[in-house]
Amino acid sequence: MQLARRRLVTSIIYPQNNRGQPFVNECGKYVVKLWYNGVERRIVIDDRLPVDRNYETLCSHTTNKSYFELWVPLIEKAYMKLMSGKNGYGFIGSNSGVDLYSLTGWLPERVFFSSEDGLGKKKKDHETDSERVWERILSSHRFGDALMTAAVSESISEAQADLVGLFTGHAYAILNVKEVLGGMRFVLMKNPWASKPWIGKYSHRDVASWTSQLQSALGYNIELARTSDDGLFWIGWSDFLKYFRCLHLNWNPSLFKYKFTTHVKWPVTQGPASDQYYVSDNPQFSLHFGGAACKNRSSVWILLNRHTSKEELEGYKDGEEVSLTCHVHRIEKNRRVIYPHIERLVQGIYSNNCHNLIRYDLTGEKDSNLVLVLSQFKKFEDVRFSISVFCGHEFAFSPTPQFFSNKFRLEGRFDDSNSGGAIGRSSPFFCNPQYALECKRDVKLQVLMKANPQRGIFFAVAPRPGSGGRLENLQNEAFGSGMYSQAVAFGEGKLQQGQSYVLLLSCLNEGDIVKYVLDLFCDGAFGSDLIVKKIKEEGADMEKHAVNNIVGSSGCSNFGNYAGNAQITIRSNSDENTCFVRLKCNKREAINLSVFRGGSEGFIESSCSPISKVPGQVKTTTNSGVYTTSETVVTASFKLAKNERCILVPSSFEPAPTLMFSLVVYSKDKLGLKRVK
Repeated sequence: MQLARRRLVTSIIYPQNNRGQPFVNECGKYVVKLWYNGVERRIVIDDRLPVDRNYETLCSHTTNKSYFELWVPLIEKAYMKLMSGKNGYGFIGSNSGVDLYSLTGWLPERVFFSSEDGLGKKKKDHETDSERVWERILSSHRFGDALMTAAVSESISEAQADLVGLFTGHAYAILNVKEVLGGMRFVLMKNPWASKPWIGKYSHRDVASWTSQLQSALGYNIELARTSDDGLFWIGWSDFLKYFRCLHLNWNPSLFKYKFTTHVKWPVTQGPASDQYYVSDNPQFSLHFGGAACKNRSSVWILLNRHTSKEELEGYKDGEEVSLTCHVHRIEKNRRVIYPHIERLVQGIYSNNCHNLIRYDLTGEKDSNLVLVLSQFKKFEDVRFSISVFCGHEFAFSPTPQFFSNKFRLEGRFDDSNSGGAIGRSSPFFCNPQYALECKRDVKLQVLMKANPQRGIFFAVAPRPGSGGRLENLQNEAFGSGMYSQAVAFGEGKLQQGQSYVLLLSCLNEGDIVKYVLDLFCDGAFGSDLIVKKIKEEGADMEKHAVNNIVGSSGCSNFGNYAGNAQITIRSNSDENTCFVRLKCNKREAINLSVFRGGSEGFIESSCSPISKVPGQVKTTTNSGVYTTSETVVTASFKLAKNERCILVPSSFEPAPTLMFSLVVYSKDKLGLKRVK
């Protein structure tokens, strides 16, 4: 077997001779190289070992009676010093994958499988199909590039394990894997304790199952096996699946020609406690692969190594455990991932294990740029980790660029006065918060909006109306966040020199009470290249007059009774009183609001219409057209002289007797207002 010819463990002990072999140091000082928290560690120890009153060693040792092999207890002592601290030999334990990584630096992978697999029950997300497990361990053994161990399932009780000669909470080495005699599958395992032999099917007691053909195929001598217990035993694949649920594979890192490792601290203050809705604040790393890697569909392995503290290793740390993982996304070069589910190729499995291995096979040129996004199941403390990437072809690794360095933050709140709801769904959409963007030179702008509590949110950037006022509707949008998304919205685009824009914010549901934080990132300077100002709410600093419960409409002049529509008179009490009017209705209809110069009777004439040809008759009409299919329209701004009277006429294009109107008149100074019809 290829692995048997490699010196993996004794090569980590120093001093060594010129052939790289350790030798006895008469001074009693040794150095052991171990791997811990993503780096190689130099552990200095002496040769004093624990013994009982009869001078029998209390530490690990070989079973060879003729001479004492020192390398076993030396490595154990170094490992206890590294992992246990003041606990010494009271080490609380880990798993075989972690231990073998510490001893060899080989990449640890944990594979779960289910005994229910193949019986019509769906396997869990973190479990691997048993057929795939067999293929992997068979291939790994043939190539000799993995150390394999297996742990007894936690679902097996001590009584059940004892019936077949197994130990619970104990790891067994896998030394051989064979498929013989037309499909019979076997695994050769070893109990490192070399005690309590396997007594299930195909054990040394099961004489009936060991035919001469099977013994020959597996190179097994049942008579010899019955004379001594060296911890070795063959187990059938079905029993392996029954009694073992977890497979640890430690892979030779020299399988990969190229490697990159970095070490990172993730402060608890960086990002939200849960990244369910957005991951823009999470640590992110960009991978760029050249043509050779993509053409050959190289395999990429990512090892996430969470750094553990002494308190955690010694079992003194209380409370929750950190569960960390890494997701793989496909995204444009030098772009951060904002939304956790967009273009995610691999969803990592959250684990409180200190090692987490993620594998991905490139599928072609479209995978030339990938982003690794770190994620915690629930963030509650600072986390330090190492992340290593392995690949057979050359690649570039770098932290994913942050947003543009120039940042401008705006904070606000949706409430009853400005939570106008979604575009196209809500009549008061116009009242949503708006900000003016005055562009002094060509700039690139990134907008990141967050909401608390989490609600569906949206924003858009559009040219500002020529009047310099607020946006009434979205036309010729420059860029935006796209569809409404939960808790976070992001978009980016270019703004042109000399142009003015409006940044409009929106919640999905009208009336939502939500705090928001708006971060603007620009490649120019705020205040000189790009000026940001909040646009005042509609009617700010003006008098407000409301008329509600206007029921019914006689339609436009085409139906012969335009004068039968509701009429409201307004009269100015001051010189040059500036006004405008907002009309709302209870459903989406083609509606109009017109302002006529009032006659002495206080009514419009029967010949009037919103497009009346009579000179001076129509003072203003809705600024979005004559009849506009909407739930809300507004007039252009108009002025009234002192004591001048005007008549407001709301109408729908077709007669609508059940249509409900309400309107608000905004004016610079107080008005006299009366419904006359």
